[in-house]
Amino acid sequence: MKKINIYTLLVLSLAAVYVAFGLPKIFGISSVEELIRAGFPFFNKAIIGLLGVGEVIIGIGLVYKQTRTLAAFAVIFHLLGTFSALLLNFNYFFSAKTVFTLEGEFVFKNIVFIALAIYIISVEKNFKSVRFLNKSTPTENK
Repeated sequence: MKKINIYTLLVLSLAAVYVAFGLPKIFGISSVEELIRAGFPFFNKAIIGLLGVGEVIIGIGLVYKQTRTLAAFAVIFHLLGTFSALLLNFNYFFSAKTVFTLEGEFVFKNIVFIALAIYIISVEKNFKSVRFLNKSTPTENK
């Protein structure tokens, strides 16, 4: 039996999330349609379905090494788009009492997926460090 390393587990987990969240949108049965429309009121069922198709494609793209980097970039751009919903309907996502509403927490946790996508890109491209996060590497400090 082949061992799965931690990196592969992370990649496959993100891929599974994308496919699992995309399929219900395709079939018009997503529990987050209201949340999507709160941020993007001009999105109709067809656009939400296309969003689901894109999510499934991203998920599948993450599985294959040849398309993994491109898919990871797509994850970043897709999730940055979800953050724009916070600006378009601020009160739906934030609360004076609890800082975030439940919907706001759902969107804000995407920061973890963005970090994972950056990690995937760094591994696939053999980056030693991500320059915009770490201005110097440990060997440069010596």
